[in-house]
Amino acid sequence: MNTKSQKNYQLHYQPIISADEIEVIGFEIIATNLINPSNREYINFTTLNELNYLDLINQILYETKEISQRKLIFVKIDANILVNELGDKLLELILNHQEHGFNISSIVLEFPEHEYEGDIESLYYLTKYFRTYGIKIALLGICQEKSNLDRVRYISPNIMKIDLGNFKVQYSTNLGLGFLKSLSILSSKIGATLLYDNIESDLQLYYAWTNNGRYYQGNFISGIQTQISILATFSHIKDEFQDFVIREMKKLDTLFNLQKKLNSLIKIELNKIAINIEYNATLESLAKTFTDMSIRLYIVDDLGYQKSYNYYKVEGKWEAQPEFAGRNWGWRPYFLRNILQMKYDSSGTLSDVYTDVETHQMLRTFSYPINKNHFLFIDLDPSFLYEEDVLL
Repeated sequence: MNTKSQKNYQLHYQPIISADEIEVIGFEIIATNLINPSNREYINFTTLNELNYLDLINQILYETKEISQRKLIFVKIDANILVNELGDKLLELILNHQEHGFNISSIVLEFPEHEYEGDIESLYYLTKYFRTYGIKIALLGICQEKSNLDRVRYISPNIMKIDLGNFKVQYSTNLGLGFLKSLSILSSKIGATLLYDNIESDLQLYYAWTNNGRYYQGNFISGIQTQISILATFSHIKDEFQDFVIREMKKLDTLFNLQKKLNSLIKIELNKIAINIEYNATLESLAKTFTDMSIRLYIVDDLGYQKSYNYYKVEGKWEAQPEFAGRNWGWRPYFLRNILQMKYDSSGTLSDVYTDVETHQMLRTFSYPINKNHFLFIDLDPSFLYEEDVLL
């Protein structure tokens, strides 16, 4: 195919910016049809037949040759056609443009993993082959309702594009926020950059920023443009990021002060009582002090075995739950790490927010070393956390 394309399409560009530089790092290419000017709707790339798709890609590569030297070019593709029919022809076209000066490492082929219907291994090996040429792969539209994270992990894309379009529905709940945390952890493990898409508000930007987002796209960042512009300053985004930093620093300061407060309080209370191997008696004494702060107390040894009953608060009164004695909690995430940290620091530590398996409430746990081998765990009451402004 001749790299000097006929102009059958009007190209549009939506900027994508980075958190570290707060400037444009690339553009998603969007197009309208010039052959049928009465239809001004944006073209769905994945509905084009092979000939029209290659014609569109040819025009994109031709018109973005100059900007490809400095910025990324995001282009949508139907993974089903890519694997079955289009792969070789598309690669040949891209390599042809490379010979005429296009920077092939600027191309980002993006497709939704959940719409691919074929054998996942075929898709994996084809994308791996494209990547040997420097072409990048992005999985787009990642969301809680549709995406299969095992397949995302297997493909291991360069970029994971998270859809915040249904933010109010998906991510304003504990489950939704947990999903964002899972994506953040997954991206770090597979070495993928997180790109948050369809950002329409400062709240969406905040959750993207606090969940490992490096790249951002959406109307709150910048609308779709008819011309490429890389000179925008994004001062409103800089101001938002500055506010985010101040907010997070205040939150951390509050957390550290609460941790300091709890360390002092527990130390004072333990000095008042005689601690021995009868840990249930110890908990009965401590429960009186922590009635307004906690919903559950228990003691565990350094191997993860619970040495006491659970003391659980029901309607303001403490109840002993002997059935929990002897259970092992070493399988819990970060449990053993926290034990070692308390051993080395000789002080208590406050956990991140999590959702309790039994109560489904959002909690934090404060843990404290009673001695070298035994540790007190206090599950803090959500009402107390809310009052201390550390629930989120």
